[in-house]
Amino acid sequence: QDPAEKAALAVERSFGENKTGFVNSAMFDLALPQDRLLLEGAMADLQKKFPLQVAPTINGKRVGENRKEIKNVDPSDLSKIISVQKLANIDDAESAVVASESAFKAWATRAPSERAEIVRKAGNILERQKAELSALMVFEVGKSIREADADVAEAVDFCRYYADVMEELAGGKNIISRPG
Repeated sequence: QDPAEKAALAVERSFGENKTGFVNSAMFDLALPQDRLLLEGAMADLQKKFPLQVAPTINGKRVGENRKEIKNVDPSDLSKIISVQKLANIDDAESAVVASESAFKAWATRAPSERAEIVRKAGNILERQKAELSALMVFEVGKSIREADADVAEAVDFCRYYADVMEELAGGKNIISRPG
């Protein structure tokens, strides 16, 4: 047995096979003109919307419209304001905790298949908006486009993977094959 084959078998024994059929989200290929154009277009479109107006949202409602604000600038160009963020206060934080407790109770009563479908749809939305979200990370935190693309792809993957696993666990399937 050659060393590469031996290593592959060791990994499979350690982690088990891919039992969910999970496949990673594709990343942009910057060698392809259509992918470059898509990303350049997303960056140009986003810049037209600057500065973005951001406020805390609790239970689906924006709050804090008349509050103090902070400006978020592009770390590669400190003269460029990316967003203006309204600040939450203690009452907002307490309201958010109450809203999240209520939402959790409703979430917990949903069937696992329904929860999995919601999480999977969230992943699909992220994937559809991948160019725009990647562009936002480039401007907001100074990431390279490759790193931003990888971050969004990873978020998509998390949603899809955990939706699949949620369904398998609900079905009583043991998804971990390692002993111990």
